[in-house]
Amino acid sequence: MEPLEPKYNGHIFELHPLAVRSDKRRQGIGRALVTALENEARKQGGLTIYLGADDEVGDGETSLANVDLYEDLPEKLSKFNPGTHQAGFYLKLGYKIIGVMPDANGYGKPDIFFGKRL
Repeated sequence: MEPLEPKYNGHIFELHPLAVRSDKRRQGIGRALVTALENEARKQGGLTIYLGADDEVGDGETSLANVDLYEDLPEKLSKFNPGTHQAGFYLKLGYKIIGVMPDANGYGKPDIFFGKRL
């Protein structure tokens, strides 16, 4: 699987999961990878880049885990806390939550969609 996949006639690019070895984190490697992929998507005419990030570890990592997202989702999004989830990393890079799929990975285990205009 390629880390970057064009969608919607090349206007939108999906960023596939990336991982940095635990002993190499907090050295700017993840940021550099994402920036390089954003630049490549921009070079190919992309207008937006997005990704989905599951919240399915244990009891969940974010404030959207193990709650009823069908009840007042806007309120829950306004108080979003990434906890230990990779969401915090993407938020620092300028990504915004653009959607949530409740129960995507089982009850209380949503998929959170992040996007950024290129």
